Amino acid sequence: AGKPFNGTIEKNIGNQRKRVSSLFRSWNATENAISALLAGNEGVPIAFDELGNFRGNLDNLTYSMGNGTEKSRANSDSTLCETSSFHTAILSTGEISIREKIKGQNTGKYIRFMEIPGPFTESAEHSRRIKKAAQELYGYELHLFATYLVNLSKEAVLEKYEESVREFRDKLPENASLADRIAEGIGGILLTTAYLAEQALKLP
Repeated sequence: AGKPFNGTIEKNIGNQRKRVSSLFRSWNATENAISALLAGNEGVPIAFDELGNFRGNLDNLTYSMGNGTEKSRANSDSTLCETSSFHTAILSTGEISIREKIKGQNTGKYIRFMEIPGPFTESAEHSRRIKKAAQELYGYELHLFATYLVNLSKEAVLEKYEESVREFRDKLPENASLADRIAEGIGGILLTTAYLAEQALKLP
């Protein structure tokens, strides 16, 4: 299957890929354009396809994405521009990995993303059939998931999150660098979301 497959499936959970306002976008954009696409997004994942096409500073953009705020800028009169924020999951596809693309030795940027290698399908035909079904049924899973979440208590979600953090941390080497931060961040959140999605969609 082609590399955009995973992003297509992930994004068709929420909306139709072919629409102009689709949340399946291209990395062929400037840093400012990508920040504008993220601005104000509260909880709806967005995907960017083909990382190799991005020509901006991915080091800075990775920090901004991880922190949920765009880079601060000044107006022509030296006053500070209003800074937008977002709280969402950002997905990326490409032949090149984020680790290959970013520079420097600062380990802080590496806890802001997780890379999942493919392939995800058995054949091109398998990929085509799944994409066709996802494009025809887009939004169905999101409705079920949202309905399930609003009927859960905050305490129940936090309890599952704490359990997921412990589970994720236990799977990391005892002396793993930044293990606690990784477990409390992306690790715990992903495991919690996966569990809740399984319950909401009654997955096997």
